[in-house]
Amino acid sequence: MFFMGYGDTVPTTGFGAAGMTYEKGSASAVADRVQQQFHTQWSTLGWVAANKRAVLDGYFDIWTDALAQGRAGTLEPNEVVQPTNEVQFPVPDVTIRSYFLLPDRQLADVRRLVERLRRMDVEVYEVQKPTRVPTARVFGGRSATNVTVPKGAYWIPMDQPQKHWIQAIMGEDPYVPFPYFYDVSSWSNPLLMGVSTIYTGDTVRPKAQLVRGDRRRPERAGLAVGLLHVPAGLGRRRGVHLHPARPGRAARA
Repeated sequence: MFFMGYGDTVPTTGFGAAGMTYEKGSASAVADRVQQQFHTQWSTLGWVAANKRAVLDGYFDIWTDALAQGRAGTLEPNEVVQPTNEVQFPVPDVTIRSYFLLPDRQLADVRRLVERLRRMDVEVYEVQKPTRVPTARVFGGRSATNVTVPKGAYWIPMDQPQKHWIQAIMGEDPYVPFPYFYDVSSWSNPLLMGVSTIYTGDTVRPKAQLVRGDRRRPERAGLAVGLLHVPAGLGRRRGVHLHPARPGRAARA
């Protein structure tokens, strides 16, 4: 996927929808374009109605897969749907279970990124006590060991329903599957915003509190919740997150 701001990438990655773009060149007559758009829209709706059980099962699987991948620290593999191409640069076998946004600089941008994630229902936690991370990768290509994450940092565990969105927004590398560039091909928010960030494949459980409300603009706090309705059985946690609690689990009803 490309830039997480298009009308097909956001519904697909952030909401588990079938993000599709229908385009018809301006060389065709307006009447032809209108008619063909009309038919594509109704054909799509008709297929969805006729296959609603498969669609709902697939929708449920998106979130259970996200939780399973996040728990294991597995990244979603890339793929190519264009018939003339194939995956040349697969997503590497790297484990990522957590991201940490460090409050050592650009604090306003750190909090802006936190709210950007929360508006898409990502669960973000503020670290309440310094936490040691045995092995970590520092954005920019460096490795580190025995990193102390300070109080006030923000923890983003991958073990949550919005794992796919976290991977797309927070990932240091988009892993484009073949040599290709179109418009904005990557959108790593920590790199874009100059936010000090580390990620790790270690299983860490810092003493941390779920971030609630918009600290920058209290009057807009309502924008940060309720934008994504997770299917039944993927209930989110309630209250404060303290060790040893972990992100929500999924179970079929």
